[in-house]
Amino acid sequence: MSIRKNNASLVQYKEAILHEGKEWFVYYYAMDPATKELKRKKIKLNHIKGIKERRAAANRINKRKNPRQSHRL
Repeated sequence: MSIRKNNASLVQYKEAILHEGKEWFVYYYAMDPATKELKRKKIKLNHIKGIKERRAAANRINKRKNPRQSHRL
């Protein structure tokens, strides 16, 4: 799990992760500007029928929520 930091060394978010089980959801942590603390966000996927479709939806969410990795040489 990678953690991004700004110049003030405050953690702004943690990457999104898919949880598979009885309940399917993607969760991630994001900075709440009001409290300056990380808050857990959860996007439920149980309403999507079929495992392939759920994984595809989770991948779309992960691409949207996780910033692109910088290319390191």
